[in-house]
Amino acid sequence: MNTSHRSRGFTLAELLVGLVVTSIVMTAVVAIFIGVQRSYQAETEVKIITENGRGTMLFLERVLPLAGYGLDPRVAFDVAGTQSRDNQDVQAVSFTTTFTQKPLPGPAARTLSDDLAFRFRDPAFLRAGRLNSGNTQVTLDAALGMQLPTGKLLMVGCRGGADYTMVRVVGTPGPTATTITVTNAAGPFITSSAPCLTQTGASSPWVFLIQEHRLRVVNLAGRPWLVSFRNLEASVTDLTLDNFDPIAPDVENFQVAFGMNRARPGLTCCQAAPDAAGNSNFIVGDVPGESFFAQPTGVLGTRPDYRTGYEQLPRFTAHPANIRSVHVAVVLRSTRNLPNGRTEFQTGSLFNSPVYTPGSDGFKRSLFHTTINTPNLLSRSNFMPSLRATGVVNDMNSWGG
Repeated sequence: MNTSHRSRGFTLAELLVGLVVTSIVMTAVVAIFIGVQRSYQAETEVKIITENGRGTMLFLERVLPLAGYGLDPRVAFDVAGTQSRDNQDVQAVSFTTTFTQKPLPGPAARTLSDDLAFRFRDPAFLRAGRLNSGNTQVTLDAALGMQLPTGKLLMVGCRGGADYTMVRVVGTPGPTATTITVTNAAGPFITSSAPCLTQTGASSPWVFLIQEHRLRVVNLAGRPWLVSFRNLEASVTDLTLDNFDPIAPDVENFQVAFGMNRARPGLTCCQAAPDAAGNSNFIVGDVPGESFFAQPTGVLGTRPDYRTGYEQLPRFTAHPANIRSVHVAVVLRSTRNLPNGRTEFQTGSLFNSPVYTPGSDGFKRSLFHTTINTPNLLSRSNFMPSLRATGVVNDMNSWGG
């Protein structure tokens, strides 16, 4: 008996059911793929924000404790610039730069920046040399060994630390240079014409390099960058490549406040806080209206230096020489707005910045905060070291300031 088999085709209903099932499966696969991609992008943005924030904190924790090292503590911090650029709108600042300026992403009117400017003596730079009588040229006993940019700050000090003067470099002397054209540094620096600054031989002065940093947020090609300017005299609107170092991108808010010296309990002379009225936390810059040089009653104009006793009145004023810690808070945002359209973090109010609620612009945000002590401003040793010279019996070695 012959048995024949005849294939049966799918019915329309079966095809439709199969198509629906396949569509559901494909939709689920696509949805999972998109979800994984979004999760990956979000985690990548978190990683980038974390790395940038960590890099910012590490830079500050490495450099800021040096503030005031080897300098008169009265010039360690440039608070005049700090106060004049408090909560400055980064978008509104006009820069002279080769970069193409674009509008900042997100709520540009709220990309705010304080100003943190400080100085310290470079512990790795020491040269023997002298000034000429007109303070227009520094002559070194040996080649410079490095190139100095225009405007770099130098300190020329007599042996024994008795006298010193501050000058700035004119031109760009190279590594083989033994003469450096200079000009007197502007106030508040000391300019001296003491005879010991022009001595030669074993009594010749020392030449020190002063490092300067001015941190603030600027607009670089449409991204808010926290940068460090190397010359505090240079305009912060001059973004030439040899004037600043980039620290971190996408910094939306940069806030600085200063912890001031506080008297021990029982020292009745100095209990008043050098803060704005009603704010007695001994921190300047954490509420609107505070300013340096707002001294407690009876000590207006007093300025401490390394000769001032630890419990004397000038040690407890709002003068910048009495800064004992620096509070820094930065808000970093994602490089792009996320497709979910949600705001992951809202900054609110930081220190004395305006209350800020960005809304649902899709940018992920993170807050980083640190407090860094400035121990060099408390020193009572002579900040000008007396280095031992060969054959000079009474030149005591107190290297380090």
